[in-house]
Amino acid sequence: MGTPTVEAASLLGLLVEVRLARGELHLAQETAERLDAVASLTGREAELARAALARGRVSLVEGDPEKAQRHLQAAFDGFCRLGMPLERERARLEMAKALAGDDLEAAIAEARLALAGFDGLGARRDADASAAFIRALGGRACTRPRGNSGLTGRESEVLELLGLGLSNPEIARRLYVSRKTVEHHVGKILSKLGLRGRAEAAAYVLRAPDAARGAK
Repeated sequence: MGTPTVEAASLLGLLVEVRLARGELHLAQETAERLDAVASLTGREAELARAALARGRVSLVEGDPEKAQRHLQAAFDGFCRLGMPLERERARLEMAKALAGDDLEAAIAEARLALAGFDGLGARRDADASAAFIRALGGRACTRPRGNSGLTGRESEVLELLGLGLSNPEIARRLYVSRKTVEHHVGKILSKLGLRGRAEAAAYVLRAPDAARGAK
């Protein structure tokens, strides 16, 4: 795994997770350093994003949420640019964990977005982990049977943010898409759910907080 390849970076990232789960913080730190070295040698954005995610996870366990947030934001941004949705949502969930100590509402909101993303991707293990985290924070994370709303994963994310009262420009910044794309998604959401406007969409989410996670 010392070879500077995509496969090596992926395995090293997984090894960091395993060692943290086993309580082996020192070994996880060493593995994250090895991953950093691989990423630096390749110079590829995917490896750099994986290294940032690993660093963020280690910083969380070290008890440094501010440092973790910096690394996780870098990972999230990289995965967004690369079009790697599963990794993007994993970075988002870790960001929610980093926010939990200082901003509970923001942490729950980020975790719910991750849950919607995982549901849309069919990543059940990750979705279950997101739901468990939300419940641990005192939030609701019930999921409806798939296909009830007919929304795609991205539309579910937009609906979740509509429920928080965000404007189209704010949603665009949060999801790293254009304002025009958000407008398109909002139109689709209103059409699919039979709603007449943003206010009704927000009320729909408030009536059924899990509605935004009914994606196919």
